[in-house]
Amino acid sequence: MRNHPGTAPLRPGGLHRGDTARRFRSTAVRPNRQPPRARQHRTGTTAPQMNTKHIAPAAADDQTGVGDDQHQRLQHLSSGSAAVVSSRSWCLPPGYAGARPVEFDERSPNPARVWDGLTGGKNNFAADREVIATVLKFSPGFSTVITENQEFRERACTYLVHEVGITQFLDCGVGIPTPNPIHDVVQSINPDAKVLYVDHDPMVVAHARALLATNDNTEVIAGNIFNPKGLLRDETVQAFLDWSQPIAILQTATLHQHCGEVAAVAKVMKAYVAAAAAGSCTVISDLHIPEDPELVQDALQAEQGFCEGMGPVVRFRSLDEIRALFPGQHLLENGVVACRDWPTKDDDDKRYPYSAYNAARNLMAGGIGQKPGPQ
Repeated sequence: MRNHPGTAPLRPGGLHRGDTARRFRSTAVRPNRQPPRARQHRTGTTAPQMNTKHIAPAAADDQTGVGDDQHQRLQHLSSGSAAVVSSRSWCLPPGYAGARPVEFDERSPNPARVWDGLTGGKNNFAADREVIATVLKFSPGFSTVITENQEFRERACTYLVHEVGITQFLDCGVGIPTPNPIHDVVQSINPDAKVLYVDHDPMVVAHARALLATNDNTEVIAGNIFNPKGLLRDETVQAFLDWSQPIAILQTATLHQHCGEVAAVAKVMKAYVAAAAAGSCTVISDLHIPEDPELVQDALQAEQGFCEGMGPVVRFRSLDEIRALFPGQHLLENGVVACRDWPTKDDDDKRYPYSAYNAARNLMAGGIGQKPGPQ
């Protein structure tokens, strides 16, 4: 297990704060199905699933204009306003209209490998480590953002199995695997739960197929998560999951790499929701500009670190912008909040011994939306 400085060891199953999954106050609509067969969580202390999300860097001729625009946005936000500038021409990810895989190139930084390195992983190269050093120079506690996202994913998926009764999961953007992946979390509760992992990076897909596809209820495919219409036509997607029954669609730490306006990102999510049955849920976590003016600078510094290291491939959003990514759904529990506060508020502001680490805990926000049934 790789712990960051000051990180408390994880409880078995990844639950925290008194095993919050055992005291959820469910506001979800549960499908009409038999209760899942319960099974004890695996014993032992393990690190949570690292959910690496990534797109290819924009082409060089695309970066200049967008970089200038992002620089203007950073200046605007640092003036004291947490509002997000809307008149900007953000780049769409390469291959947005179709699933164009990323080519392996150890000389250029890769978002999946950078994310892996920020968690202490070893699947990265010198170019990736340069970006990691830049990000940590601007935001020394950024690794805690990844920890908060991992723990949120585990709590959210545990909640969906326990409280909503969902047994099918489409995990968009699996990333380089680490211990305690989502299929282990949900199948420890219901062995019949099915998880389909998707990623468009061939290196990530190869790793995932070797390490994650360990039983008949787990599958890994290559696909473009920002092209839902194309992805949902995939034969494996249609055959492996039963789309007539509720499905959980996970977009955790992925959508901040879609550089489009909020309306464009919401359109992507709307396509997923439209294809899913009533009672289906989406789990979203996204890099977040805190509403507290004292914490805005932390978001700006982290965003600037990524921009200087890789170009404008990361976008931080306000809570209102993240809420807009749940079209046609109602939010469960306490809505969209900092991941540390879902589903119950976490008042421990001194979890880590360094103030920068505690401040960074607020830079990832998330929630769960559920598609309503017929009125």
